[in-house]
Amino acid sequence: MSETVRALLSAATVVLGGPEARREAEMLAEHALARTRAWLYAHDDDAVGEEEAANLRALVLRRAAGEPLAYIVRRREFFGLDLEVTPEVLIPRAETELLVEQALLHLTQEEPADRDGDASAPRDLRNPAFRAMTRPC
Repeated sequence: MSETVRALLSAATVVLGGPEARREAEMLAEHALARTRAWLYAHDDDAVGEEEAANLRALVLRRAAGEPLAYIVRRREFFGLDLEVTPEVLIPRAETELLVEQALLHLTQEEPADRDGDASAPRDLRNPAFRAMTRPC
C-alpha cells in the first residue's frame, strides 16, 4: 500500500522531532523524491512509490541517528552558492558567512561585472584574494 507525500512527511517529522524537524523532513523528501519543496506541497495527496518511500525512511533514520543533514543530501547553501558536500569536507556554517562578509569589507580590489554584465554575481568569487583562500591544499 502506497503512502502519500503528506503521510511520509508527517511520519518523518515525528521521527526527527525538534524545532527543525519539519524543515529537515522536507529537505530529505526533496532529495529522496528528486522533487522541489513546492512540488511536495502541491502534490501532498499523491502516492509515493514503495522504493522512494523506503529511501526516504532510510534517510530519516540516518538523520535521526545524528548524521549531518548536509552529508545526507550532499548539498549546502553558503554565501548564495549551492555547494556539494561530502563527508570528506567540512560543512559550511552560517556563522562563517559573517566572517566572509567581514573579510570582503577589507579587500580593496574592486572587480567589474562578469562577462555577461551581471554585477549581482558574488563579488568574492571573482576576487583573486578570495579565490586564493578557497584553493584546495
